[in-house]
Amino acid sequence: MANTRIIFNKETVKSVLLLFRKKLDENNFIVKVHDKDVLSPEGEVIHISELGGIIKVNGVTCFIKNDINSMRRYFVENLK
Repeated sequence: MANTRIIFNKETVKSVLLLFRKKLDENNFIVKVHDKDVLSPEGEVIHISELGGIIKVNGVTCFIKNDINSMRRYFVENLK
């Protein structure tokens, strides 16, 4: 299975979020198009300034925070 990597910056993040049927709310938190919060694997809401990456594994899209503990925890637990 081939992996696809999309690299984006602050100017294009809104367009990338729309590809995943997500958007920013009035406080710049990532939400589903129908205004439900997008949560990190730890169950926390994610502000756009905290977005570290978007990963799709086994058909599930995960939004990862940009702190090292969130990234490490995700990779250790899901990519064994």
